[in-house]
Amino acid sequence: MPYNADVTWLDISAGLGYYGLRVKEAILDGHEQYQEWVAFRNGRTDTQVATALSVDVSAIVDAEYAFSAMEELYMAATAQSVVAANRFDAIRKFT
Repeated sequence: MPYNADVTWLDISAGLGYYGLRVKEAILDGHEQYQEWVAFRNGRTDTQVATALSVDVSAIVDAEYAFSAMEELYMAATAQSVVAANRFDAIRKFT
């Protein structure tokens, strides 16, 4: 954000609210994607999933890592994990 000498508290808090809501929406979407991924995997191994999707096992490992990260963010944002819950609480105050 470029420097603006005329910025007001209303501008600042509106920006925090706008971007805070985007973060929350992205985290909820990520949680839904995680749940769909778990349902799709249905207990299958990385190799079985890779074969079903016609990709390398390394792609499945990368996807698993990304989906796990999204779920971790969801857990922190909903205070189910204390890892970063205080940071999300700071955002929540403006949304």
